[in-house]
Amino acid sequence: MPRLTIEWTKYSFNPPDAILEDKYHYWNQIAKQNPQIFDARFSYLKEFWWEYSLIIFGLVYLYFDNLKPSSNSVMQWIGFVLVLAGLLSFLKVIISTYSFIKVYFKRKRYYNKLKEALLMNDNYNSFCQSFYAIDNRYKEF
Repeated sequence: MPRLTIEWTKYSFNPPDAILEDKYHYWNQIAKQNPQIFDARFSYLKEFWWEYSLIIFGLVYLYFDNLKPSSNSVMQWIGFVLVLAGLLSFLKVIISTYSFIKVYFKRKRYYNKLKEALLMNDNYNSFCQSFYAIDNRYKEF
């Protein structure tokens, strides 16, 4: 008996390593010149364009097949494959979207805190005390 599996993508965000002093000065200059550089970009449609195109092809086939049903068995099989691919893509998008959005907000929160710490502090030591106290990953600072 054939087996059907649905594969999905699980997204994760790993914050970068501790910012050293030379990198702090570089990022501090950038943050003061252009604070929007740390804004997270939401590329949801870019990430799932293939799945959405399969869903749209399946829906278009169903629409046109309901207008004029095909008597050609080859077209029926092609339509079945398109509808099945659209359904599986829909399930994959539903499952993967949760992971994608969760990681997006984690990433956005991290970079907002980084931007805030860079803009609020004038030296590396105060930056480390404020940012890594928030981050809690680097106790040595």
